[in-house]
Amino acid sequence: MNMPSTSFSLVANRLIKEKHGLPCGGAYSNGTHMWKEIKEKWGLEGFKAMDAVVQGMSSVLWSDFNFCGPAVTAPRVFPAVASAHMLLSTFVYDETGEISENENLPLRKYFGEFIAKLKEGGGRKKK
Repeated sequence: MNMPSTSFSLVANRLIKEKHGLPCGGAYSNGTHMWKEIKEKWGLEGFKAMDAVVQGMSSVLWSDFNFCGPAVTAPRVFPAVASAHMLLSTFVYDETGEISENENLPLRKYFGEFIAKLKEGGGRKKK
């Protein structure tokens, strides 16, 4: 497993969801933490950034759960996942004109005023 092969895990999640409707997820940190050379090339901060991006993107691409690796990564992974979900929620709104009523939705928790402004402005409606 390596970092780029995480994409194949995500595609497999999509296929399983489409065919069987089952929840899917993964341990995407296996791909990031196994890339040992990255710390030599980009340093620890570069590794942390790369890991956070992979965790965030993986969480919004056909994953219902994410085993994010060692607990010490939570302070960077949780905000990355929340940020990815906020972007996804905005993309969904652009396509459908709707925002989930789930009170735990990161966009709803952190940007309630933004949601109100979106709704005031209309937004694209689903065709």
